[in-house]
Amino acid sequence: MPAQPFGLWWRSHTMFILTTVCIGVFTDMFLYSLIIPVLPFMLHDRLGVPKSSVQQHVSGLLSVYAASTLIGSPVVGIIADRQQTRRGPYLTGLIALGAATILLFSSRHLSLLYVARVLQGISAAVVWSVGIALAVDTVGVKNLGKTLGTMSSATLAGVLFAPMIGGILYDKTGVLGPTVLSTTLITIDLVLRLLVVEKKTAAEYEGNLAEESGGVVAGEVSGTPDSPEGRDPSMEGDHMHESNESEPLLQPVAFKIAPDQRRSWIVRLMPIVICLGNSRLAMALTLTTMQGMILGAFEATIPIRTAELFGFDSFHSGLMMMPVVVSSVIFGPILGYVVDKTGPKVVAASTLVLQACTLVLLRLPRPGGADQIALFAIITGLCSISISGCSSATAVESGLVVDSYHKANPEFFGRLGPYAQLYALSAMAYTLGLGIGPEITGQLQPWLGFGNTFIILAVISALTAVMAVRYVGGKPANRSAAKGQTLP
Repeated sequence: MPAQPFGLWWRSHTMFILTTVCIGVFTDMFLYSLIIPVLPFMLHDRLGVPKSSVQQHVSGLLSVYAASTLIGSPVVGIIADRQQTRRGPYLTGLIALGAATILLFSSRHLSLLYVARVLQGISAAVVWSVGIALAVDTVGVKNLGKTLGTMSSATLAGVLFAPMIGGILYDKTGVLGPTVLSTTLITIDLVLRLLVVEKKTAAEYEGNLAEESGGVVAGEVSGTPDSPEGRDPSMEGDHMHESNESEPLLQPVAFKIAPDQRRSWIVRLMPIVICLGNSRLAMALTLTTMQGMILGAFEATIPIRTAELFGFDSFHSGLMMMPVVVSSVIFGPILGYVVDKTGPKVVAASTLVLQACTLVLLRLPRPGGADQIALFAIITGLCSISISGCSSATAVESGLVVDSYHKANPEFFGRLGPYAQLYALSAMAYTLGLGIGPEITGQLQPWLGFGNTFIILAVISALTAVMAVRYVGGKPANRSAAKGQTLP
């Protein structure tokens, strides 16, 4: 074993690792959003694209990003879970982002812009799959809610501020300003990622992992069923905080994978696939897609709707997204903490009910002054709270299910477990929802109108709230064991 690296204690500290992950998410989303208001001008001014074709290429560049994220996520997840540590894949993602940034701001060929967006999509796949997997390795699934809420806040902060800053910098300095800012953020992110020492690596140096507030102990890292993190609160019913000596035995039985289920080539290539037969995981991924769909619908319709109601220009219409972002930034960590304390079911179901109500209320604002603008902002802010809460709940729920499979089958899923694959699937589901949302509203709104379109989305939210009550959290452990089932 080589000599212990300098600063091992603080470099492997929970807070430092999570700060690095959040800054990575912020950097990725900031640079993604930074280019959006700049793209139309770059295409016409620097690349000579005719104005009549600018919108076509802007849409194409956005679509290429989404497609590369969808395709790249499972590949990244498979590779990351087969490595000894998360370090290599995590750094590779940043290299892809750096290369994309150089191409975006220096290229004078349209084809290279498309290559840059592909690299940005791959970087996003790495940040969300490997980044969340690193967070799971650090805090454990049981404490993941608050962490994901904070990551969501970092994401939305990047989305909020980047377009405004990017537009101002490009207007004042051309490509120089955005290039310098992007390079600075990437450099900071690179230094932090290089400094991080993962908990498992630190444990190898120290012999056993130092206990620290909010961290995980050696038993949790290795995925032993008897660790505190190994217990699935949603499987413990009303006794999630009580000791039940039968639980460590029941959980491996309920999630044990039979030998004949391991033979398929797709299962050997991507082990997480075998977990998709679990209704809880399937429901969590469905809810993830739906939350992306609602947010995508908001992004596509709010600027246009506020322009119709209040006569806003593009700048003021963009500001009406502020309540969506600010609400998520404030309430994301709070609701994540609630998920950690109460389990995913209560938060998922209650936020979906809130979402259904607020989507119906969107038909209330009428053309008018400050009072109507305030009403619209309050309703969209409340809906954003529901998106944040449900997203945290579903991410934790899926993590709990896969954590149970990993602990029951450690030899099958390997040392790191299938967490990068899991959150790669989550990233795919969310990206799919972001693409579906604008399509639904674009098709229905001309036919039904704004209010009726969102009533349909409200009905979908209400129905999924009922499904969340039924499926999120699963059955109590004693009932599952009584049936003697192998896979729930």
